[in-house]
Amino acid sequence: MRVRSRRCCGALKRLARVEEIAEVIAFAVSPRASYLTGSEILCDGGVVAGTTWRDILRLARRLDAGADVERPGSNPGHQR
Repeated sequence: MRVRSRRCCGALKRLARVEEIAEVIAFAVSPRASYLTGSEILCDGGVVAGTTWRDILRLARRLDAGADVERPGSNPGHQR
């Protein structure tokens, strides 16, 4: 899979490694997670934690205007 941009908008400032995502999945299906029911496990490197309502509203306005936009929390001034 190719990634268009190496820009990361999460708190960790990097893309996840396959092994990191696999560990979350392995935990979720293991007996250690037997008390979890109907839960979502957010594994996004802090993207949601770093996204404000202002970011969401700005993104919505740009989408309404037909702009090609980056994900919320990304650094629009960063050069590719």
